[in-house]
Amino acid sequence: MFGSGMLVAGAIGWALHAPQPAPASLAALMELSTTGLRAANGLDRALETLPSRKLEFTAATAANPVVANPIMAPELTFMHVDGRLCRQFAIQQAAAQRFAGVACRTATKQWRIEIFAQADEPAAARGAIAPAGKPSAVIDGAIDRMIDGDPLDAAGEAKLITNDWRTDSK
Repeated sequence: MFGSGMLVAGAIGWALHAPQPAPASLAALMELSTTGLRAANGLDRALETLPSRKLEFTAATAANPVVANPIMAPELTFMHVDGRLCRQFAIQQAAAQRFAGVACRTATKQWRIEIFAQADEPAAARGAIAPAGKPSAVIDGAIDRMIDGDPLDAAGEAKLITNDWRTDSK
């Protein structure tokens, strides 16, 4: 856990202090709380309500003027080895600025960001052929260590969203 915390802290530090303007917009989608980094300002809504591979566009508001229309999409949903529900997500700020992460739902119904990193450069930009939107090896490795079983299928994910993420059928 210490290692993943350091990775998240490093990624956020990089996002907040990078010279290009887009990461500052990304920082607006995350909020530091007493329990760690959590999704906010549209990213939380996307993780809470959207099925995997559906896009969410976030517009700037008076309260959050720094958000510059990032495109967010949950990528997959899975059960963490400790019993929490988690979602891999992707954010694209501009054509060359792609980020990926994993957030897990807490008992207080918040999405705590477990890992966040810049995603691999799209294969087409490198002149290679690869699956579209493939996140970085760092994210894949983290999911491999976190996941219990297989990712949820569309029906299982839809049921969880409808049931406010409760795994029981009540």
